[in-house]
Amino acid sequence: MAVFQDRQWILTSADVGTVISLDHLKVSQVRWVAPGAAADQAVRLTSPSTGNVLPGGHIIANGPHFMYEEKPTNWWPDGFKVTQLDTGTVYVVLA
Repeated sequence: MAVFQDRQWILTSADVGTVISLDHLKVSQVRWVAPGAAADQAVRLTSPSTGNVLPGGHIIANGPHFMYEEKPTNWWPDGFKVTQLDTGTVYVVLA
């Protein structure tokens, strides 16, 4: 279940298929920490209304002990949905 704490959403694979927020959000960072990731595992965060991938919302692992940080500083105008999260934890940090 998604948790909002310290200006960030904390997401796990249990959140796949869930609309996390419908609010107009300014996102400053998307970080994926996946210690046991295999190559080609991925995260995909999409717009709930259009299904389009959001800026910084698609990350593909390149092997084990994977950590990736994207700093899109973008508006997500209608919130976001977790469409794919194969392993690990994703942090969506608000500006």
